[in-house]
Amino acid sequence: ADSPMQRAIDICLRKLTVNRVDIIDDLAERLVVVLRSGVGLTTLASTAKVVNRLYDDKTLCGSFLKHCKKFLKVIGHGLNDRSMVLKNLYMATAASICRVAMPSE
Repeated sequence: ADSPMQRAIDICLRKLTVNRVDIIDDLAERLVVVLRSGVGLTTLASTAKVVNRLYDDKTLCGSFLKHCKKFLKVIGHGLNDRSMVLKNLYMATAASICRVAMPSE
């Protein structure tokens, strides 16, 4: 079962639209910051799940293409984490990003 916070995040993601480039760019930058400097398993895992969902969403993933490199870089560093749960989430997130990334990314 999803937590109340996860349900709130889901509602926010459903409201996100592709025509608001300024919001999408700001969201991507903030997610990278949390992945880079966030503290706690729950924070990092939830952020990885959000990024994963953004790249799995057929309507939104195109809007995040220019951010693939930044996400993959920060997720790559996270693969050194001690938590296997977090490593597995990061690997799944990286796979979602790689599925839609352009070869030059």
